[in-house]
Amino acid sequence: MRISQISAKKLAQGVSGVAKAGIFGVVMAGLLVSSLAQAKDLYRWINKHGTKEYSHAISSDMVAQGYEVLDGDSMHVIRIVEPQLSEEEYAAKLQREREEAECQRALRRVTTLYQSMEDIDQAETQMLKSMDSRISNAQANLALAENQKLELEKEAANKDRAGELLESAFINNIARVDLQINTQRNEINKRNKDKRQAKLDFEEDRRVFKKRHCVTEVATR
Repeated sequence: MRISQISAKKLAQGVSGVAKAGIFGVVMAGLLVSSLAQAKDLYRWINKHGTKEYSHAISSDMVAQGYEVLDGDSMHVIRIVEPQLSEEEYAAKLQREREEAECQRALRRVTTLYQSMEDIDQAETQMLKSMDSRISNAQANLALAENQKLELEKEAANKDRAGELLESAFINNIARVDLQINTQRNEINKRNKDKRQAKLDFEEDRRVFKKRHCVTEVATR
């Protein structure tokens, strides 16, 4: 009875070992199949003669030229690796990306501010009207300062003919009026420059709004 039990135990151990070996073999076979499946991927590239080459491996010098990875069974392209860029090409790429980002910002700004082309027209009319008002004020101040200077110059001429000396306060008044004249002239020049730029900006807003999408040639503010 004991001998039978021992034999049965050994038999069970033997069966278990065979089962484990079978499972291990299945796992290994699966890994091997997976490895072979990966090995089926092909590389395709254009050589220096302009013809296509295929291989399971690709040299480092060809990697820089760009290549495709194909499924070995279906020969479908599963991945594309672009060629490495030269310094000039990379700089141009960065410039295009900057222009694209600027364009996107301009488009977001314009579509946020305006709902229609009429909105742009109204905004331009209001801004130019405000600018014209400021220019008119500066021109009025300039005319007033220039008239004051003329009066002071006449008075200075009369004093000179009468042999009177010009007091320091009188001279300071002339210098003060000259400063006002220069300030108002600069103000007018600046306002006119701003007005010209505003017209250009609104024209750009119309162009961006009309296109409604970004292109690299869009000039943004």
